[in-house]
Amino acid sequence: MLDVISFSGFLTAIKLSLTLISQKFIAIWLGASGMALVANFRNILELTAVFSNAGTQNGVVAYYSKHQNQSQLKSFFSTVASLLLSTSIFIIVVLLWNAKLLNYLIFDSLQDSHVFIKAIALVVPFIAINSALEAVLTGLKLYKPVTKIQFLSTVISLLAMIPLIYFYQINGAFAALFLRPISMFFLILYFFRNNKLSQMIAFELNLKREYFIELLPFIFMSFLSVGLLALTNLGIRITIAEMIDLDQAGFWSAINSVSSNYFLFINVAFTLYVFPKFAENNNLFNLNFEARRILNTLLPIVSIGLLLVYLLRDFLIQLLFTDSFEVISPLFKWQLIADWFRVIFLVFAYFIVAKKRVKDYFIIELLSFLVFFTTSLLLIDDFGIEGVVIANFIRYVVCLFVIMLLLRKPLTIHKLQR
Repeated sequence: MLDVISFSGFLTAIKLSLTLISQKFIAIWLGASGMALVANFRNILELTAVFSNAGTQNGVVAYYSKHQNQSQLKSFFSTVASLLLSTSIFIIVVLLWNAKLLNYLIFDSLQDSHVFIKAIALVVPFIAINSALEAVLTGLKLYKPVTKIQFLSTVISLLAMIPLIYFYQINGAFAALFLRPISMFFLILYFFRNNKLSQMIAFELNLKREYFIELLPFIFMSFLSVGLLALTNLGIRITIAEMIDLDQAGFWSAINSVSSNYFLFINVAFTLYVFPKFAENNNLFNLNFEARRILNTLLPIVSIGLLLVYLLRDFLIQLLFTDSFEVISPLFKWQLIADWFRVIFLVFAYFIVAKKRVKDYFIIELLSFLVFFTTSLLLIDDFGIEGVVIANFIRYVVCLFVIMLLLRKPLTIHKLQR
């Protein structure tokens, strides 16, 4: 696992540096309210991604991790392609037909933003194809191409964002976000020029029942996780804007962005190592042993990193934002503690996804949503946006306790049979 993290660490550090620079420009030129609106737009793109790819990404990773037969893989991918086409058409129609309504609900203060909602429809096919082909590379454990694609596409988007924000303000920030899926599409096609890789996919439209049934658990879990997360964040941000003001929603987005930035490194391990490892066919797999090994490697690194972030929080606020963002300093302690528990929780959550334990996944995701949303609403009146961050901490503590209960059997047996 350390090999995977060390390989991706350098590129992730560069990507993080560019993210921080663009974030600084957003704070200076657009302010807290602009940061909230950009975060809303990102959530819309995330929702578009999960629905346009039909939630199949983890299913593709799992299938390509288990099988080597080329004809079987091509047949499986043709089912994925059929699903992508169907859902992409549906999403395009919804976006074009409801652009003004969505604009009113999400960007109430930006009357012309429905143009950008419509523009999302144009990148839906890129997003759908990207997710499927990237999942193939991950399933085949081709970590270098995946890391390079993610890195280069992010760099293109971030480098473009700075001049676009300077000249076109909020509209420029929205436009820059479109560049990532488009540039990723051409980068992925470049890597798939390899004949051996191209022989493992097929864009024929042939929806086979057995493959669709195999994908269903992953589709359901993906809709719950990514879709519900994006909807929750969007809903919380809109609620903060309505109950307090848009600037406070921007401050909450700022503390979330700090968390997202250092989680770039942690997500590398989960995406490129933990999930493919759990998805492998291995009758000698031992969850207790693997979880301990992963946590023994990750937690010391994570703990030191989070402690440094806390000690340097005031410096980071000045570095990443502006003086007006100093109000988020008290939020750091709750966000960092929440993220510590989140790392432990994610190890077991990825096991549930890899093993397609749909019932357990449904319980956890629904509980996560209910605890976070209801606790946020209860605490926001008394504590403002700090109440929302406290609610996030409560969510991961509760979810970790519940997931350990759900996995008590595989955690206690010596050998997990599949």
